[in-house]
Amino acid sequence: MNVHLGQWSSLYSSSVTIENGKIIFSDSPSEYWHLMGLRNEGFVERRIKIALTAKPTSQRNTSIAFNHHLHGDLAFVSPVGEGFKTSDCDSLEVNRNSDGSLDIVVIYPNRDAVIAIGTAKDRVSHYEGSGLPQYEIYNLLIDVIDDYYTSIPVDEKVVFVDVGGMGGLQHYWQPYHNRIVPVLFEPNPAQAAPIRDSLARFPGGRVIEKALGDQEGTRELNITASQWCSSLLKPNKQFLSRYSAGPAFEVERTVPVHCVRYDSLHQAGEVPSPDAIKIDTQGFDYNVLVGFGDLLNSVLAIQLESHAYPIYEGQKLLHDYVEYLQPFGLYLARIETVPHFDGDVVEIDAWFIRDRKQKLNSREVAKMETIKKAWKLI
Repeated sequence: MNVHLGQWSSLYSSSVTIENGKIIFSDSPSEYWHLMGLRNEGFVERRIKIALTAKPTSQRNTSIAFNHHLHGDLAFVSPVGEGFKTSDCDSLEVNRNSDGSLDIVVIYPNRDAVIAIGTAKDRVSHYEGSGLPQYEIYNLLIDVIDDYYTSIPVDEKVVFVDVGGMGGLQHYWQPYHNRIVPVLFEPNPAQAAPIRDSLARFPGGRVIEKALGDQEGTRELNITASQWCSSLLKPNKQFLSRYSAGPAFEVERTVPVHCVRYDSLHQAGEVPSPDAIKIDTQGFDYNVLVGFGDLLNSVLAIQLESHAYPIYEGQKLLHDYVEYLQPFGLYLARIETVPHFDGDVVEIDAWFIRDRKQKLNSREVAKMETIKKAWKLI
């Protein structure tokens, strides 16, 4: 992709000027991120290749930084050409020329519409700058690699089912977009539309505009003051009154929602058999889980939002999930407290994985490796 240098602009605390066909990049004296960016909606959910030449100025005291805008750092290159890439970056190549300039090539799976390049100190992008020119940047080329999502056969990819997919695909999967088939459930059409657009490049990826449960039928969805607290169960007012987050659970209205079982959709050929499942339905996770039925016998891993105390009426707690999943060969592998309740351990993200003693075939082993890396279970 031919990109005119003038299309690049300052994102945060930086100065971008063009002189003699080169970008002169300066950080600012403030303590912040120092980045320039290029926006193009064609970058979203694509594999990006950035090639450039960067020459350190005499005033520089930083490294070149490649930043995944809003999603963390990708790679760093020191003024003498020492490179370091994070797990979110596929590859980094650096060649130091005789004049001290650096030829750099970075390839990574991109999630955002913005590509960001800037400077860092000691691999830290948030730092107090000098306000001086740091690098001359030129020979800057951007390529969008279209074969990224089709490089692996669909039947070798992780079928990832996300129930409660508001906001789109989890950031955990960012480095592994070409290794998954995402199936997201979002019953609200207005929220489902942008998610569907973001998944358009995933072969087999889809958004299902239905709500899941343990039986088919209509239930009342409790719409709360905070949309993130809305649930098919009623908030437990007595318990929630203890916490500053309590007002977020105030029910403002109810709307009818038709629920179906996942295994019924599978039998009808509407959805695939899942390899990994993530459920976040505000206390209703157990009901959704039951609706997968015997499909849980082949699931490799599950992420749930669970609780130590009932914040919704009639909900199941963490120990209930442990007891329910064990007969399916799924065991608790990791827990992480969600800090929403004034320091008390109330809400817990829990990850379950297939019994380590169970023998997996070669495809399952490869899928399990991807899942464990994405969810940091190794």
